[in-house]
Amino acid sequence: MVFAEEIGQIYNSSETQITIEKLADEFGTALILSAYFSAPAFRWLSSVKNLNDVRLVVRATPADVVSGSCDLAAIRKAIAHGWKVRFIASLHAKVYLIGDCVVIGSANLTSNGMALHGLGNLELNTLVHATTEASALLNGIFEQAQEFDHHLLDRMEAHIKEQSLDKPNIGWWPEDIVSTEKRLLYCNDLPILRDPSTKEYENEPWTKIQEKIVCRDFAAALEALLSSYAYHWLKQKLLENDNELYFGAITSLLHDEIADDPSPYRSDIKSLLVNLLSLIESIDGVPIDISRPRHSQRIRLILEGS
Repeated sequence: MVFAEEIGQIYNSSETQITIEKLADEFGTALILSAYFSAPAFRWLSSVKNLNDVRLVVRATPADVVSGSCDLAAIRKAIAHGWKVRFIASLHAKVYLIGDCVVIGSANLTSNGMALHGLGNLELNTLVHATTEASALLNGIFEQAQEFDHHLLDRMEAHIKEQSLDKPNIGWWPEDIVSTEKRLLYCNDLPILRDPSTKEYENEPWTKIQEKIVCRDFAAALEALLSSYAYHWLKQKLLENDNELYFGAITSLLHDEIADDPSPYRSDIKSLLVNLLSLIESIDGVPIDISRPRHSQRIRLILEGS
């Protein structure tokens, strides 16, 4: 195995950059999972001499794009360069499968993640051997991700231009841009409520909705909530069940459909659902009624004209 002597080493950002360059030049192929992706990172990796086959999976939520964490222009350039680029909403991993090696840790494929300009985030990564099972897992993630093309990027860019910079942008892409029909549901689609004043969480989309509620900007909070995938999922389940479900039934549906592996405990799922329903009750105008006719919450979809 190439680079066997480096297995288990811990690298900082600059050392990670050098290691990835060496591996890419040696093997010529790379499968990368990175929630964030920037133009400087594309320029760096595309300049590696013998790297001819790159597959990349990013997260690319609207919030990522608005914040600049994921650059649609860089994705467009990568596709034009021959890279295969896909996206998956729940992605948080930072993994670089190159040949029979995996670089894994905290570094995104960005300038800060790789310290491309000398300064960057304090990242730590390690090099491990890519087992058959690990390679199959990473390739499976790539296969289930949705593919970018230039037409899709055009529509995404147009949507972002229409958004106000002040909006929480929690939502997934509109249905006419990215269909949610085959979209999996993950725990991070549901709200974990934080203290809005805590700096550590100030940029999280659900925290921004809480801030809007505290500031009584209910119109912005309502728009963001209605565009979230959690709300879309709940609305769809209500439509499929005569517009009404009780808390326990929704908990069971969540437990069956959440795609996280390992599966979360039922108690954790209940907590996430409580958070979602709490937000719904906090914002006027959400077309869902929540009541307790039988000592359990009944969640009912209010249809127009009803």
